[in-house]
Amino acid sequence: MNPCARRSSSFSTGPGLRLPWSSSAEKPPRSPGVLGPRGFVASGPGLEVLERSSMMDTTTDPDINELREEIDHLDAEILRLVQRRVEISKIIGAARMAAGGTKIVHNREIDVLNRYRPLGPEGKDLAMILLKMGRGPLGR
Repeated sequence: MNPCARRSSSFSTGPGLRLPWSSSAEKPPRSPGVLGPRGFVASGPGLEVLERSSMMDTTTDPDINELREEIDHLDAEILRLVQRRVEISKIIGAARMAAGGTKIVHNREIDVLNRYRPLGPEGKDLAMILLKMGRGPLGR
C-alpha cells in the first residue's frame, strides 16, 4: 500500500461515519467507570451501576459565589488596566504626531494583534478594539 494513501488515524474527517475507533469494531472501546447512557457507569464484570449524582463529592464542589466575586474583581482590574492602556496609547499617539510622525505605526499594530493570537479569533477582535480605543477610528 502506498504510504501516502494510508490514513494516519482511524478518525475520519471525510464524508460518512466519523468514528474515533476502528469502523470494524462493534462498539467503541470503553474504560472501566466510563459514564454510559443516562449518566450511569458502564456495567461489566466487577462494576456496579452508580448514578452520576452519587459519584460527585459535594465537599469539593466549587463555591459559585466565591468564583463570581473573583470574576467581579478580575473585571474591575481588567477595566482599570484597559483605561490605563488607552491613556498611554493616546499620549504616545499625540507625541508621535507632534514630532511629525504618523497617527499609527503598522508594525506596532501587527505586534499587538499577534500578542492576542493565543485567544483565537476573539483575541484578534479584542486587540482591534484596544487599538481602536487608543488611536481612534482609522481614516479620520
